[in-house]
Amino acid sequence: MADITKISTASLDPVSARAVPFISGLVAGELLQKASPCYILGEEVFMSGSSVTETFNIVSGSLIQTRVDGFTAESVLSGEPVTLFGAGARFSYSSGLMSGSPLFVGVSSGSLSYTKSFEGDLPVARVITSTDIIILK
Repeated sequence: MADITKISTASLDPVSARAVPFISGLVAGELLQKASPCYILGEEVFMSGSSVTETFNIVSGSLIQTRVDGFTAESVLSGEPVTLFGAGARFSYSSGLMSGSPLFVGVSSGSLSYTKSFEGDLPVARVITSTDIIILK
Protein backbone atom coordinates (compact mmCIF):
# COMPACT_ATOMS: atom_id res chain seq x y z
CA MET A 1 0.00 0.00 0.00
CA ALA A 2 1.20 3.53 -0.75
CA ASP A 3 2.44 5.99 1.83
CA ILE A 4 -0.22 8.18 3.47
CA THR A 5 -0.34 11.74 2.17
CA LYS A 6 0.42 14.19 4.97
CA ILE A 7 -1.62 17.43 4.96
CA SER A 8 0.31 20.69 4.64
CA THR A 9 -1.12 21.85 7.98
CA ALA A 10 0.05 18.75 9.91
CA SER A 11 0.79 19.77 13.49
CA LEU A 12 1.58 18.58 16.99
CA ASP A 13 -1.25 18.97 19.52
CA PRO A 14 0.09 21.47 22.10
CA VAL A 15 -1.74 19.83 25.01
CA SER A 16 -0.22 16.38 24.38
CA ALA A 17 3.22 17.95 23.77
CA ARG A 18 3.38 19.08 27.40
CA ALA A 19 2.95 15.55 28.77
CA VAL A 20 4.98 13.27 26.49
CA PRO A 21 8.62 12.19 26.47
CA PHE A 22 10.86 14.23 24.20
CA ILE A 23 14.50 14.34 23.14
CA SER A 24 16.11 17.76 22.68
CA GLY A 25 19.63 19.03 22.17
CA LEU A 26 19.99 17.39 18.75
CA VAL A 27 20.76 18.80 15.30
CA ALA A 28 18.97 18.07 12.04
CA GLY A 29 21.27 16.16 9.68
CA GLU A 30 19.01 16.97 6.73
CA LEU A 31 15.88 19.00 6.01
CA LEU A 32 13.25 17.43 8.30
CA GLN A 33 9.56 17.63 7.43
CA LYS A 34 7.04 18.37 10.18
CA ALA A 35 5.21 15.43 11.79
CA SER A 36 7.79 12.96 10.49
CA PRO A 37 9.22 9.81 12.08
CA CYS A 38 12.95 10.26 12.64
CA TYR A 39 15.99 8.42 13.95
CA ILE A 40 19.14 9.62 15.69
CA LEU A 41 22.58 8.84 14.25
CA GLY A 42 25.34 10.26 16.44
CA GLU A 43 24.14 13.74 17.37
CA GLU A 44 22.17 14.26 14.17
CA VAL A 45 18.55 13.49 13.28
CA PHE A 46 17.36 12.03 9.98
CA MET A 47 13.91 11.08 8.67
CA SER A 48 13.05 7.38 8.92
CA GLY A 49 11.93 5.47 5.84
CA SER A 50 12.28 1.88 4.72
CA SER A 51 14.20 3.06 1.65
CA VAL A 52 16.85 4.69 3.88
CA THR A 53 19.60 2.16 4.68
CA GLU A 54 20.64 3.70 8.01
CA THR A 55 17.16 3.24 9.48
CA PHE A 56 17.42 -0.55 9.60
CA ASN A 57 17.85 -2.36 12.89
CA ILE A 58 18.60 -6.07 12.92
CA VAL A 59 16.37 -7.74 15.49
CA SER A 60 16.61 -11.46 16.38
CA GLY A 61 19.22 -12.40 13.80
CA SER A 62 18.00 -11.48 10.33
CA LEU A 63 14.66 -9.86 11.22
CA ILE A 64 14.72 -6.25 9.97
CA GLN A 65 12.92 -3.39 11.71
CA THR A 66 12.78 0.28 10.73
CA ARG A 67 14.24 2.62 13.40
CA VAL A 68 12.22 5.46 14.90
CA ASP A 69 13.40 7.53 17.86
CA GLY A 70 10.65 10.18 17.74
CA PHE A 71 8.61 12.57 15.59
CA THR A 72 9.30 16.18 14.60
CA ALA A 73 6.84 18.92 15.56
CA GLU A 74 7.94 21.37 12.86
CA SER A 75 9.99 21.41 9.69
CA VAL A 76 13.67 21.93 10.52
CA LEU A 77 16.54 22.96 8.24
CA SER A 78 19.72 20.90 8.18
CA GLY A 79 22.10 22.06 10.92
CA GLU A 80 19.34 23.58 13.04
CA PRO A 81 18.32 22.36 16.53
CA VAL A 82 15.51 19.79 16.66
CA THR A 83 13.34 18.18 19.34
CA LEU A 84 11.73 14.77 18.82
CA PHE A 85 8.45 13.82 20.52
CA GLY A 86 7.55 10.29 21.59
CA ALA A 87 4.74 8.05 22.82
CA GLY A 88 1.48 9.84 23.51
CA ALA A 89 2.06 12.81 21.21
CA ARG A 90 -1.01 13.59 19.10
CA PHE A 91 -0.69 15.00 15.60
CA SER A 92 -3.16 16.35 13.08
CA TYR A 93 -1.76 14.34 10.17
CA SER A 94 -4.03 13.68 7.18
CA SER A 95 -7.66 13.39 6.08
CA GLY A 96 -9.80 10.31 5.57
CA LEU A 97 -7.69 8.13 7.87
CA MET A 98 -9.05 4.73 8.98
CA SER A 99 -9.73 5.14 12.70
CA GLY A 100 -8.08 2.52 14.90
CA SER A 101 -5.56 1.45 12.25
CA PRO A 102 -1.90 0.94 13.18
CA LEU A 103 0.62 2.95 11.16
CA PHE A 104 4.14 1.93 10.17
CA VAL A 105 7.12 3.82 8.76
CA GLY A 106 6.51 4.28 5.04
CA VAL A 107 8.81 3.74 2.09
CA SER A 108 9.58 7.44 1.57
CA SER A 109 11.63 9.29 4.19
CA GLY A 110 9.42 10.83 6.87
CA SER A 111 6.24 9.05 5.78
CA LEU A 112 3.74 6.66 7.35
CA SER A 113 1.85 3.73 5.84
CA TYR A 114 -0.89 1.28 6.79
CA THR A 115 1.43 -1.61 5.90
CA LYS A 116 4.76 -2.90 7.21
CA SER A 117 7.86 -2.49 5.10
CA PHE A 118 9.67 -5.31 6.91
CA GLU A 119 8.44 -8.36 8.80
CA GLY A 120 9.95 -7.06 12.04
CA ASP A 121 8.34 -3.62 11.87
CA LEU A 122 6.11 -2.60 14.75
CA PRO A 123 3.48 0.16 14.55
CA VAL A 124 4.87 3.61 15.37
CA ALA A 125 1.48 5.36 15.47
CA ARG A 126 -2.26 4.64 15.58
CA VAL A 127 -5.10 6.49 13.88
CA ILE A 128 -7.46 7.93 16.51
CA THR A 129 -9.77 10.05 14.30
CA SER A 130 -10.19 10.54 10.56
CA THR A 131 -7.52 13.28 10.77
CA ASP A 132 -5.39 12.58 13.87
CA ILE A 133 -2.78 10.05 14.95
CA ILE A 134 -1.15 9.24 18.28
CA ILE A 135 2.49 8.18 18.51
CA LEU A 136 3.10 4.75 20.02
CA LYS A 137 6.89 4.72 20.11
